[in-house]
Amino acid sequence: MQTDRFQTEVSNKFSLNEAIKDVSSAVGSALKKPDTHVTYNTIEEDKKDNTMLYVGIGGAALASLCAEIAAASFFTIYSYITLRDKDFGMFKFHKLESELMRRILKVATPTMIQKLFSFGVWFVFFILIEKMGETATGISSIVRSVYMILITPCFAFATTTNTLVSRTIGAGHPEQVFDTINKIIKNCIICTIPIILIIMIFPIQVASIYTDDINFAQLVVPSIYVICLGTILQGIGNGYFEAVSGTGNTSAALYLEAAILVVYIIFIAIMTRVTDKVQFVWTAEILYGGLLAIFCYLYMKFANW
Repeated sequence: MQTDRFQTEVSNKFSLNEAIKDVSSAVGSALKKPDTHVTYNTIEEDKKDNTMLYVGIGGAALASLCAEIAAASFFTIYSYITLRDKDFGMFKFHKLESELMRRILKVATPTMIQKLFSFGVWFVFFILIEKMGETATGISSIVRSVYMILITPCFAFATTTNTLVSRTIGAGHPEQVFDTINKIIKNCIICTIPIILIIMIFPIQVASIYTDDINFAQLVVPSIYVICLGTILQGIGNGYFEAVSGTGNTSAALYLEAAILVVYIIFIAIMTRVTDKVQFVWTAEILYGGLLAIFCYLYMKFANW
């Protein structure tokens, strides 16, 4: 019972930690465009002289590093303050238990590989996009930055789904799992739709945050509409996907993710060859979210978990 309480408390903090990292990563992504710059007043004798500091990819990397440090620091300090007086043994030294380590690695290894695939696919995505030319690459850089802001609530709610599904099953109420998943997904959509509507109503203004070229901003608009639809499906798909991980069968989650990513990459490769419209390539996000939702729902519905 004490162990269940510990897992619940730590899992809840982990959800908040992931949400903070997602928001910070979205900010980091926003800094990735080559033209991004900040203005600061030089601390020289002539303080009226403004200098431009171009951050570019280096700034994005720095923002990502700061996000990780901030999230890790928050997680550690908050856990120490709230859990140190409880008999969980969290901040005590323990001897190495090989059997426990084996069990942990059995669950954690598929998740590590799955995360590697999940993040690595963006590298493949942009390699394929680059073959369409500089304009398509520039549009996609802006679209991805906007997409990361849109999808941040989806990641946060998906992590919450993982936590609560594990908690519900651990408490001996598997019949409540689907109700829990559906409530979280509904809240995710409710929180995401206002952001989507704002971006859909003011797409040029949003794109103009990343570029001063109004004509280029107009080229970004069709792709922004595509990712707005993709965000809804991602919210549903990620919710069910994290529910699969929440059952403890991380191997099944890995196999599902790998299979869907293969289809995703093949679709992108085909689209980059048959069209020069980058918005059609971005429909891969709609395909990915839809497949993730369908197959993970079927797993939760019919698999023996």
